[in-house]
Amino acid sequence: MRLWTLGIEPVRLVKGDETSAWAAEAWMVVASMVVLLVAISGVVLMVRARRGRDDRESAFRALASGLGLSGDARGLLRRLAAAHGAASPVALLLSDHALRQAVVGVKGAGLPRAERRALERLRADLGL
Repeated sequence: MRLWTLGIEPVRLVKGDETSAWAAEAWMVVASMVVLLVAISGVVLMVRARRGRDDRESAFRALASGLGLSGDARGLLRRLAAAHGAASPVALLLSDHALRQAVVGVKGAGLPRAERRALERLRADLGL
């Protein structure tokens, strides 16, 4: 059985400017990649804008997760940072001096019971 009897046409060589066809295809691939990257960047920026967190809060969450701190301990650190006045919660995790100043300055009366216990453990750990 012969191939040309099946209705398949033989391959024809096209003589002409083949580089322009390749350039058009390459341009479309590059343009598609650029559009895809812009779309992904836009989505990332929108997600970050909706979260509304600043870099210090993101760093605090990452460090607190890495240290395995509970929600009560995180709340206590936020209250201690507010009592300190000049330090953020992430600064309290990084600086022993700032943490000591904040622990000395905060009163445990207005804290929830779990945070009060965490504060007392922290004071005992720091020797205050």
